[in-house]
Amino acid sequence: MENYKKILELNSTQQNELLALNCLERNDLQTFLELLKSGMPLTAFMLTSMVVLKYDKKDIKRVLIEATNIESDGVVKWMQSFFAVDELTDVLPEFEGNLPKDYPENDVCVKLGLWNTLCERKEFTLVAQNASDPYGILSAQDNVAAYQALLELNFDKYAPLVFGKGYYGAFLLSEKGWKYLVDHGAVNWLMKFLTLGGLEPVTDIIKYCVDKGFIEEVFKSGYKDELLKLGAFDVFKEHHSFYPAFLENYPQEVNWEDLWKQSRSKSTKKYLKEKAYAHLEVRECSEFLWNHSNWLVRFWLLSNPKCVQ
Repeated sequence: MENYKKILELNSTQQNELLALNCLERNDLQTFLELLKSGMPLTAFMLTSMVVLKYDKKDIKRVLIEATNIESDGVVKWMQSFFAVDELTDVLPEFEGNLPKDYPENDVCVKLGLWNTLCERKEFTLVAQNASDPYGILSAQDNVAAYQALLELNFDKYAPLVFGKGYYGAFLLSEKGWKYLVDHGAVNWLMKFLTLGGLEPVTDIIKYCVDKGFIEEVFKSGYKDELLKLGAFDVFKEHHSFYPAFLENYPQEVNWEDLWKQSRSKSTKKYLKEKAYAHLEVRECSEFLWNHSNWLVRFWLLSNPKCVQ
């Protein structure tokens, strides 16, 4: 057989078909099988020759099973034309990786356990729902959608395994999923994904992160408006934040004196004063302005009815 392998590589397709026909005409099925096992490509012509020469279907099926090298497109089309699907239950598993997207139908693939074929078709849900070891099959796919199918099948069972693999994206299909990411410390990853858009509801996700104590991560991700709406003011103070919406909409929460100390330029100090002037009715603002104004401005403050004394 080893010698066959070396010399068969020198043949053209037509020469191999002539060689196969010679064996078949002499009813030498054994030599034909040895040639196929040595790597001679099986073609549709060879199979048709077997039919014309009155070989039994069982012999044709044996050829299909034992061939190690096939011209897949032509051979599969030949099988599809000559055999009924239920006649190929022992043959089709040998053709995984060479089957087209429309043959056999998905329900037949499930019946025959053609899991790799279904994975190639991205039918991960069918695999998850029907395979005896869905994790073993789907975890080998290196595909987020495959892991999503596992989580949809049994979230509590597979979540730790999927999380351990680092496939965080598989958790984004449901509220239970993104909450799992937060609960298990993948907040920074979630925040980066959230900034890309498409994940909803943003407000609920931010609130859940805040409730779980991940305010710092949310702040650094840029969701400042959401934090302000939730009343998470301390993180702005801790970061000495000059964020406009914080100064403009929540002046009573701002540590104006701290921001003054952080100001390194006249323009920044001027900016602070302008924001404070807009809220003279807020005690913190009027006191800040009093502390950093000359006598003329102080006189103006005293005479301004908006200014809190």
